[in-house]
Amino acid sequence: MAAVYLTRQEKEEKKKFSLERRKKLQSIRVVAIKKGVLIHEVDEGSACLNCGDACPGFSLHFWRKVCKDCLCPREDHDIREDAGGLPGRVSVGKILFSPDVETTTRRSGDAPGSPKRPLSGRSASGESPSILRKLHNYIWTPKGCSVEEAEAYFKGLPAAKAPVRGTPGEKYHQKQLIRQLPAHDVDLMYCNELSQEEAKQMELFARMRKEKCVGRGEVRTKNDGTTWKCEKCTEEIKIGEVVVMSGRVGPRSVWHPACFTCNDCNELLVDLIYFYHEGDGKVYCGRHHAQKIKPRCAACDELIVCREYTRAEDQDWHLDHFCCLYCDQGLGGKQYRPQNGQPYCLECFEVAFSSICETCGNQVTLDQPRLKHEDLIWHGTDECFVCAFCSLSLLGQPYLPRHGKVFCSKDHAKQFKSKSKKNKA
Repeated sequence: MAAVYLTRQEKEEKKKFSLERRKKLQSIRVVAIKKGVLIHEVDEGSACLNCGDACPGFSLHFWRKVCKDCLCPREDHDIREDAGGLPGRVSVGKILFSPDVETTTRRSGDAPGSPKRPLSGRSASGESPSILRKLHNYIWTPKGCSVEEAEAYFKGLPAAKAPVRGTPGEKYHQKQLIRQLPAHDVDLMYCNELSQEEAKQMELFARMRKEKCVGRGEVRTKNDGTTWKCEKCTEEIKIGEVVVMSGRVGPRSVWHPACFTCNDCNELLVDLIYFYHEGDGKVYCGRHHAQKIKPRCAACDELIVCREYTRAEDQDWHLDHFCCLYCDQGLGGKQYRPQNGQPYCLECFEVAFSSICETCGNQVTLDQPRLKHEDLIWHGTDECFVCAFCSLSLLGQPYLPRHGKVFCSKDHAKQFKSKSKKNKA
């Protein structure tokens, strides 16, 4: 095999990449050590919002970005992005909006009829919208608008989604921050092991989105009689109404506060952060915008930047990530059973999803014949699928479901009910 020689520039780039990655990793570790925690331990034990007490608390799977106990994603746990004070906890927005990239709506030269706002972003009283965080416990407030505009914006949101501490809106906001803006889409530090070429592709992709796609909506008031229509609901914007504007989409593109949502998942765009897709002229959350350009691995949740990957169950997977959800056994070329879009090896599927026969009380395995009525399961045999009163086989025969059992006739169903009452007495 011929030796591969790097140019001087390639060597410098490789060295620079290694140093930057090592420096960033070291800085995070230093802060973690000072606080006496490891990165993956920050979320440890957070309650699952889906499973409740059935989950002992969040415990990160070593590569899937889900809880290894309940298999629910991280965002479905009661995790606070500011917990622990570690770098990266609330850094996605900062990464996306470095000073040289953030786009703002033009303050001069706007199209005729463009809604105007105070240039200072403050109300007549001189207060910034951030004062609302103290007065009304908001987690986040829009930038560059007056207090009155910010209040009108929040009033335009569904009550359950307003980002107020101690309300359902707080949990909704935290979940959407994690869900809509995956850290592993914008910072290599949060990705699993990447080859040098994959890391280079990810950096180029992240830079392209940062320079050409990402933006933050601006809250402004319509104050003249020109016609403006909401991009989503198409209803006309009235004079005095507060709207969200997008500098990337265009000066005449406006939305009602509750209409400024991702074109894919239809969720409110968290912190007004949107990604513009030039192909269809729509706005998306970070997650779904990225997926319009790159495939996403259904196992590790990271974008796939390598040339070879597999497609199964109508989803995309890294080649080495198409494996059993329970035991992580590779399933390439093997038999498996899908459940809720995830593959299981046959052994784990039996353990997780096999049922108990209503008659004999034994497990109904995957290779055994079965009969089902609503939530009831029987072995598909003459011994198990029988009348609950007389034990007559009902295999291939008409049957009558009653009281969580099956019977050969109405008479036997009545007699079974009478007998059960006498036994209880």
